[in-house]
Amino acid sequence: MKAAELAMKYIAADILCMFIVLTFAPAGNTVFRYAGLACSAGVMAAMMISFAASEANKYGKGGAGAAEGIIGTAFVPLTSWGVLMASVGAGFDYYKWHKLLNADFLYAYNLIEHDASSSALSFGEVLVMLVFAVIPPAVYGITYALVRKGVILSKS
Repeated sequence: MKAAELAMKYIAADILCMFIVLTFAPAGNTVFRYAGLACSAGVMAAMMISFAASEANKYGKGGAGAAEGIIGTAFVPLTSWGVLMASVGAGFDYYKWHKLLNADFLYAYNLIEHDASSSALSFGEVLVMLVFAVIPPAVYGITYALVRKGVILSKS
């Protein structure tokens, strides 16, 4: 149940990132694109840190591990990346949907390949995008472990 709850929280954080991306979009300037990328990725990282600290403090040192939380925060980006990988050679366009479902790195995806078509993507570009899919669950897992050890953001 914790994984489903965290997947929903991830989606809510992604919607917030979409608003940030749409705020920077009308500028069209390269500087604003990089600022939008930094802001949206920073918001996603802050949300993952908040979720991880909350869960780790709720369950304490003797509670469940971070595995369910990592699964919950990894479900949307990794599933989306898997469908994107399948769409590259299959002839259906999913890249524009992948960018929308992973708004925290939308500007990074546009820097990798600006065309919204899956057919424009190379295998190497899709592999680079895997890094962006792994960042939110990695931030969650590292923060969860550090909070459980009492290094950061611990209530006790």
